[in-house]
Amino acid sequence: MRTARTRIALALVALGLTACGPTPPFELAVHAVPGDVEYGAQTQQAPAPPAPAQAPAALPPGAPPLIYGGPTAPPATFAPSPTATPAPACPAAPLDAVPALGADASATVPPVAARYLWHEKGTYQVGGGPALPFSPQLTHTVTNVSSPDPNTGAYTFDVVDSAGGLDGLQTVTYAYEVIPPPSGVTDIQGESTAQAAGLYLTGVDVQQSPLPQPRVARFAPPVLLMQFPNTSPPWTTAGSDSESQDTITLNGAVTGHATVDACGTLVDAWEVHATGSLVGPNQNLSLDLTFDVATQFGGLVVGEKTSITGTEVVGGGGPMQSVTSTVSAAISQVPQQRSKS
Repeated sequence: MRTARTRIALALVALGLTACGPTPPFELAVHAVPGDVEYGAQTQQAPAPPAPAQAPAALPPGAPPLIYGGPTAPPATFAPSPTATPAPACPAAPLDAVPALGADASATVPPVAARYLWHEKGTYQVGGGPALPFSPQLTHTVTNVSSPDPNTGAYTFDVVDSAGGLDGLQTVTYAYEVIPPPSGVTDIQGESTAQAAGLYLTGVDVQQSPLPQPRVARFAPPVLLMQFPNTSPPWTTAGSDSESQDTITLNGAVTGHATVDACGTLVDAWEVHATGSLVGPNQNLSLDLTFDVATQFGGLVVGEKTSITGTEVVGGGGPMQSVTSTVSAAISQVPQQRSKS
């Protein structure tokens, strides 16, 4: 984009340099002036100053001004080339604002498939290099939303992060499963319902340019991100991918209510804090995660603060490098709510 704007500006300057107007008519007269004549070394008599030139004819639009008989014309000027549209403002919610919907104790209804704007700030460092900023805007696209299971009420959905990864340069797809507290069922796949109900991370796909294929991880068992209901005690969870040999381990707990400022409108949520690690052949990372789960919108994460440090193979290969990533992000608009009927 910057190259295109530069080329446009150069083209305009080139056009300006070749622009010309009509040649204005002018008159020149010489008048005799009496004076003494000295013989010997003679000098040429200076001519009288020329008569004032007539005003030039009107110039065509866009031509630079041409001035005769006066100071040198100033250089032609042109309007600046178009610049990128600035990011829209994200106003803060009023001090007396309150969320329109309270977060439910558990997520029970699937989210609405939609694309949501997010805003974020933070920095990342690779290999001891300078701290670089994350993109201030991104999108989370909710897709592949399933219908609730007729027996358990469980459902699945994906969220595609347009600026994910440690440096915000990857497209990352997170796969989630929600298991509501059951009604009249005491066992789900051999596991106590008190332990099974919750929001789970079942897989992650990372698309790294210019690699043609994404890095895929499917966690077994799924990683518990929030246990239902919100009053559940702290938990420890772990999930591994047999192919990539990546393992996530988390110690989590619901810390209470959180209000996320969605650019002027508050969204109620449950705040979860978790610490742990992500370990595998290509990474050894320490995780400190705080995320806000809006159960009334199907279990969507609507805000997050993450701090990640450790080592990782960056890009398509090479040796392990030190990495540090700290980011705070939140949704910029209130999610849509699916009817509970």
